Amino acid sequence: MALRDTVIVGYTTEGEEINIVVLTEEYEEYDNKWVGTALELGVSTYADTLDEVRRELGDAIELQLNEVEHLGFIDEYLQEHNVRKRTLISKQTETSTRKWGLVAAEA
Repeated sequence: MALRDTVIVGYTTEGEEINIVVLTEEYEEYDNKWVGTALELGVSTYADTLDEVRRELGDAIELQLNEVEHLGFIDEYLQEHNVRKRTLISKQTETSTRKWGLVAAEA
């Protein structure tokens, strides 16, 4: 039986722009290992326990989004994966740098 969580991942910029995306995480146990997948992004990982795989998947999501942001095509990537970005505050300046991170998770 698969378990699902909804997580909010957000990023801020030095220019005070705050954006979020909502993702679905799915967890399943196979042969005493837990596999976690961010369904919209196709990012996955595995670990020995559910708590470990939740932490590992959060790290993997952050790493993926930060790398795509660094490469300069985050908007296209999110659109390709049918993930809607929501802007909460927008006061971005030309020197802004972005950093993705897990905001909240719902069990």
